[in-house]
Amino acid sequence: MKYTFFEIDAESLFMDKPDVFASGLEAYLKDFKIDSGLIVKLECYLSVSNKDEYLTCYNTFYTSLSKSFKKQSPAAILIAQKPITKNGKAILRITICDEENVVVKHKQFQKHPYTLIQIQNELIIFSGGIAYDDANDTLRSVQGAYDFVEQLLDHEDMHFGQICHQWNYMENIESKLTDPHTSWTNIQVVNEIRNLYFDPTLFKYGYPLQSHIGINEGGFITDFVASAKDGFATAQVKSSDQQITKAIYLPALNEVHIDSRRAELPDNASLIEQTNAAINELNILLKDCDITNGVVSDLKVFLRKKEDIEIVSTIIDEAWPAKNVIYLQANAPDEGILITIEGIIKG
Repeated sequence: MKYTFFEIDAESLFMDKPDVFASGLEAYLKDFKIDSGLIVKLECYLSVSNKDEYLTCYNTFYTSLSKSFKKQSPAAILIAQKPITKNGKAILRITICDEENVVVKHKQFQKHPYTLIQIQNELIIFSGGIAYDDANDTLRSVQGAYDFVEQLLDHEDMHFGQICHQWNYMENIESKLTDPHTSWTNIQVVNEIRNLYFDPTLFKYGYPLQSHIGINEGGFITDFVASAKDGFATAQVKSSDQQITKAIYLPALNEVHIDSRRAELPDNASLIEQTNAAINELNILLKDCDITNGVVSDLKVFLRKKEDIEIVSTIIDEAWPAKNVIYLQANAPDEGILITIEGIIKG
């Protein structure tokens, strides 16, 4: 798999100009000789101020993809997170599968676009963003999204036990307010609903990697990668401890997904302490991932405060020569977490 990203003028999304956005995407693919049929997933990160802006950008984004891909769009997701230092720009991250003997299919289920990769007898699903936004009922939003995930997996003869990595994006993710009926906070709602669908008997080798990330708008959105061969899960859980998975290895793609958000530090740890702890944890995972000549090829760095980027980027640049690094402003479930790093290790 290859990962690339580019900046695109966000005005075309805010002004409801799908043709302009589609033209920008098509020009980039042409300039870098990227075959649109090999694109697995598109992630668009941009800053929005309110729900109306988000809905306009959301509709424009997906309409533009229908135009560019002739209504056979790959998996896609629009994420309301501010790209740091990129004022007026949206970041479009593209996942490409150009390996030999691989079949990439752009499919739809109930009008939802997703991508299916076939590597010999192994199937890998990239779901893209699955949202069920009920502004007045977080519980209903989360359950509706998980129900759709179950239907999509079943459509491909798969189940929750074959999910490798799942991202849960939520507004007000760090809120301590509780639902009057359940007494759950927002993140507790996600965890409780997930437990209803995650049958422990399906996870013989540990739970999938779970990333919980804050967004400014969009309610609740979930996004996953699942992998199976002959009906059995193929991903290998790494560094699993008491159902907390920090890394997962996908043999067919020869890559490890890692997540630093659970580094053990005091609640009052400084930004520098948290950044160094995250880097140390990822380096340990890098050694443990059993990939020959593994390198950190792709990073997403989430900062609670955008002004912290100068300190953090200096530390990260010294630690890794990763080419693809995206800095985004986003909250974590715990208010004390100032930085989170997601990475991909390629063999």
